[in-house]
Amino acid sequence: MAANKVFNIASAKDVRFLLDYMNRYQRDMKINLRKALDRITYEVGIPAVDSRYGAGMGDSSSEHQCSFRASYTDDTVTGILTVQGKDVAFIEFGAGVYYNTYAGSSPHPKGEELGYTIGSYGQGQGRYDIWVYLDENGNRQVSYGTEATMPLYNALKEMTTQISRIFREVFANV
Repeated sequence: MAANKVFNIASAKDVRFLLDYMNRYQRDMKINLRKALDRITYEVGIPAVDSRYGAGMGDSSSEHQCSFRASYTDDTVTGILTVQGKDVAFIEFGAGVYYNTYAGSSPHPKGEELGYTIGSYGQGQGRYDIWVYLDENGNRQVSYGTEATMPLYNALKEMTTQISRIFREVFANV
């Protein structure tokens, strides 16, 4: 349906046709909005997270799951991309100075603002190049920390750069 269509309203029949046309147009817009949101998430966002999640150096677990949930109202669309995993914060913001910046700083552009600085977690052990901790089974583990690969931050940047292209493609025939 073309958005710039011209209508000649001369009768009640024409008004009914116009109302039907507008209802179909509104329905198609909602369907295409959902398509665009799905494409941004499944073609760009989740692959961007997956490609960066295990790419860094360190001893954090790269096991994770991505999920997406969207809700739609008449005037609002909300999409939530969630990443779950044992070491999400360490992989996103980094842990320890060995692979990252100096203690008290953050390699992540939002790290300091959000309070995720190197060496601030776990009694400040990450301010050292290497430290020992007890795992969930009570065993001693040696850690050099984890490099901040920022999978969520970078996925958001990638989604932002691709959103216009995807919307143009999806809404090309509306």
